[in-house]
Amino acid sequence: MYKTPPNLVQLLNSYLDDRKFVVRIGNSSSESKTMKAGIPQGGKISPVLYSIYVNDIPTTQKTLLGMYADDTTILARNKNPKYTAAAINQHLQKLDDWFVKWKIALNVSKTEAVYFAKGEKKHKPVIKIKNKIIPWSQQAKYLGIILDNKLTWQSHISSIKTKFRNVTRKLYPLIARDSDMKRKYKILIYTAILRPIITYGCPIWGSAAKSNINKLEVLENNIIRQICKAG
Repeated sequence: MYKTPPNLVQLLNSYLDDRKFVVRIGNSSSESKTMKAGIPQGGKISPVLYSIYVNDIPTTQKTLLGMYADDTTILARNKNPKYTAAAINQHLQKLDDWFVKWKIALNVSKTEAVYFAKGEKKHKPVIKIKNKIIPWSQQAKYLGIILDNKLTWQSHISSIKTKFRNVTRKLYPLIARDSDMKRKYKILIYTAILRPIITYGCPIWGSAAKSNINKLEVLENNIIRQICKAG
């Protein structure tokens, strides 16, 4: 269907066929086993091969499917929660059949559902996959961003603050006021390591309330004053 050149098929076959793997814990290693399914973790072309493998994943007109590698999300929108649940359940049923067809294992215990709304819904519709009810959560983490059900981004910003402080603590000997490192190298550490922690995903959570954004600005101001030895 994709008109893949035979030579490329043979090349990929030689790349995947009869591969071995070993499990190592501490100083102990298991026996070498043949990899019967999957692709090499960390391989340069592994993400491309996976994308090709799941290219025919089912979609529906009533839902939006978002994928990044093996992180998948299904979105549905409607004023009536029952219609939203029906659309999602219909899509999940298609996915269930597709998983069986292509022998893809789904970890149901890691599957979550979040109902985004201004008001609190007491009676939320039932979402099922593989005949198991998916619990409704107050928030979910997707691609490193915590989405709460009110989209206030408070949980995500709190997570950023914690991570930023932990990394800053490790780098403190280098960027401290009494450090002998030149200022330009301290600034390089800030722009290359610290600032990305704060700015990651900001086009998404940037609409947070000013009071939440101020919490991050305080972190930035403090570390910049420290680097520049300012009052």
